[in-house]
Amino acid sequence: MSFGGFRLLRQLGQGGMGKVYLAEQESLQRKVAIKVLRRDLAANPTALARFQAESKTIAQLSHANGIGSRRGQ
Repeated sequence: MSFGGFRLLRQLGQGGMGKVYLAEQESLQRKVAIKVLRRDLAANPTALARFQAESKTIAQLSHANGIGSRRGQ
């Protein structure tokens, strides 16, 4: 499955808010992890705000082996 320039390769895990996938960012040909919010929570303003706050926190992190954040379309 592909979306937004990313091709999902396999599921890495899941939690209460959604699933995390190993994916390839097709434009840069690099492996990334993508967290996908559960569909039912995406319609819940409180859950969506929590997910967005988590994304903002992750986006502020910087490390050579680190993670980044990209908001879904």
